[in-house]
Amino acid sequence: KAEEDATNYTEPADEPPVASVGGRGPPSAPMESDADFRARMAATGGPVATGPMTAQARKKEASAGTAAAPRAKAADADEDEEDDLKGVNLRGYKKTSDGRTTSFFNNELDEKAKALIGDITPQAIKPSEAAAAPAGAAGGGSAWNSAGTFEAKNKTEWASEKLEQMLVGVEVSLPEGMGAIKVHALKDLTGDAEVTTMRNKKKYLFDFEFTLEWRGEIKDIGPCKGTLKYPDVTPDCDGEYDVLFEVDKHTPPAARGVLDAYVRSGGQGLQPAVTAAIGAFIEAYKAEF
Repeated sequence: KAEEDATNYTEPADEPPVASVGGRGPPSAPMESDADFRARMAATGGPVATGPMTAQARKKEASAGTAAAPRAKAADADEDEEDDLKGVNLRGYKKTSDGRTTSFFNNELDEKAKALIGDITPQAIKPSEAAAAPAGAAGGGSAWNSAGTFEAKNKTEWASEKLEQMLVGVEVSLPEGMGAIKVHALKDLTGDAEVTTMRNKKKYLFDFEFTLEWRGEIKDIGPCKGTLKYPDVTPDCDGEYDVLFEVDKHTPPAARGVLDAYVRSGGQGLQPAVTAAIGAFIEAYKAEF
């Protein structure tokens, strides 16, 4: 076998050595010819030169071909995304009848629904139509409340002024010409008032707290003054009110008996007169509204 191998052995062809750069390192591969480069580019789909090319030109052409591939892939991805947006099955979106892509929750009315709703375009109100508006419910509610549902109107300002007008100036004369006691001022008025309508029935509500300052002149005794405080005045009181009586410290002690009988007492004198004035206020309240 050794003799057979020696017989078949052929000396390798002499190849000219390629010098390494700077005389260091292993020898570099032989440079590719222009014809071989064009053939390889044609086979791999790369750029093919139409004339003689230098090594630097071939390297530039190869780099350009490699960089063009990512741009082509990005363009394809953009086209795919655009195709997805045009689709009708994209999650969260849908197509309208006019071809628009919109949110899945957008409600598009069909012709039947539009006909059922009718024309909803805002219309200007003519003066003649505004004057012909209904006067309201039979129970005295607002124009919009023709059905007589619950409605409340604040009347605190009117009631406060009217109550003061009715109470200030209330006066009672003492028997046997002993003098008179008169409400001089209304102080510390707080509370509210409103008129409510429910099922075409009105209620005149109010809840007030106030203090009346009274003054008087008693014959042979002299001037006196004090207060009557009403902590709770409402329609539910039915004319029976809690009253706190106070006398000024400068009032002569001799006047105590007269004041207890005609100011402190709820059966005669000033308090019944104030109660009557509150009743008159309630009647005026009802008549006004």
